[in-house]
Amino acid sequence: MNNHPNAEVFSILADWVTSSDHEEDYAQQLWEAGGFLAPGFCRRLVNAGASIDRQCLNDGITALQVAAALWEHDTVDTLIDLGANPTLQTSNE
Repeated sequence: MNNHPNAEVFSILADWVTSSDHEEDYAQQLWEAGGFLAPGFCRRLVNAGASIDRQCLNDGITALQVAAALWEHDTVDTLIDLGANPTLQTSNE
C-alpha cells in the first residue's frame, strides 16, 4: 500500500475494518466504493471478507474489469493473484 498516495488513509481504514464486529460487511462496502484500486488495500479487504468477483453497478462490472479499463496493472495482478475470475462478463456482454 505504500506506493499509493492515500496509503496512510487506506491503512487506517483497513485496521478499522479488521477490528470491527462487522468486518465482512464493511470490507464489502469499501470494496464496492472502489477500495480495490489500491492493491495493498484490495488484499486486506479480500482477507476481511470482500467478495472479489462481486458484480457492481447497473451493468454488473467487476473490480477486475474496472482495473483493466483504467490500466491499473498492479491492481489487475493483485486481483488475479487473489483469485478474481477473468472470464466473468457484464450484463452488457
